[in-house]
Amino acid sequence: MKPIQRNTRSAPLSGLHQTALYVSFSVLFLSGLFWTIDPKRAFWLAIHGGAAMAGLIVLGSILPVHVRRFWTLKRNRGNGLLFLGVNAFLIVTGYGLYYAGNDTLRAWLSRWHGWIGFAFPLILAAHIIWGRQSRRPAEKCRERRHPGG
Repeated sequence: MKPIQRNTRSAPLSGLHQTALYVSFSVLFLSGLFWTIDPKRAFWLAIHGGAAMAGLIVLGSILPVHVRRFWTLKRNRGNGLLFLGVNAFLIVTGYGLYYAGNDTLRAWLSRWHGWIGFAFPLILAAHIIWGRQSRRPAEKCRERRHPGG
């Protein structure tokens, strides 16, 4: 039996991680969009809060493997920092929307949280595309000759 060869130059997300990420972030985006269309419906806000919790779990589970691996390889650092920074901004502004007592601050947080949140699918797509394009040429050749190895 041939031993499993691990690609030491890559750390793509597992199928489970991809599914969890796409589902939680899609529900986050759509519930935020629907709440913006109909802000009187507390249902959408409750779904958004639950999806945020799931998204935090998924994001946290990606840090020790995916993020750490690519940081060590010095690949996609700017791209990854942008993605993590956007997530951090959305987390902080989302938290502030629940707990800020000042109406002026809440209005500012709401506006920026919405604008960045609506741009999030594009930021995620850019992160994925740039990450796939950043693979080294030798790695691409090796994968064409030995897929999955």
